[in-house]
Amino acid sequence: MDSLMKGLMKDFTKSEMLSIATELEVAVTRRTLFSTILEMVLDDLDENGIPDDGSELLEEFLVAAEYLDEDGNILPALEIEESENGGDDDDDDGESVELPPCFGFADKRDPACRRCEMYDGCLAERIASRPPCFGRLYSGTAEECEICIEASNCVAAKERVGGKNGTQT
Repeated sequence: MDSLMKGLMKDFTKSEMLSIATELEVAVTRRTLFSTILEMVLDDLDENGIPDDGSELLEEFLVAAEYLDEDGNILPALEIEESENGGDDDDDDGESVELPPCFGFADKRDPACRRCEMYDGCLAERIASRPPCFGRLYSGTAEECEICIEASNCVAAKERVGGKNGTQT
């Protein structure tokens, strides 16, 4: 278990995580293990993005889980600074780390992605790069939606927010 998960488990109670899961419409019960609830909530946020509005508890969680900063701004997944040699990033040891060309296209269904050491940062970059219309304006007939890499996640997010027919309520 990584340090972020351990920290979240210390900062939030199971009851609080159940409330957050309910707010995000993640299907859990009181019998669901605390760590499983936490993983399911994080997976939901990764797949569906950060809701536009939510409770103070959810906002606290998003800050603690490093999705938002203290001011409510979305945090970049991985600070990528372009260097003179073409886009390498420096890690904590000062060594140059080259980002793979697929960086920002993380897919948890892809076994190669799940094995990649950069998966967490890559997924966070993908979420941070979602278009502003994500989860709100999906249309099966729109050309932009047909070619969008986030289309399947967008449909799911829109249905979760607006019900089965996708309309906002």
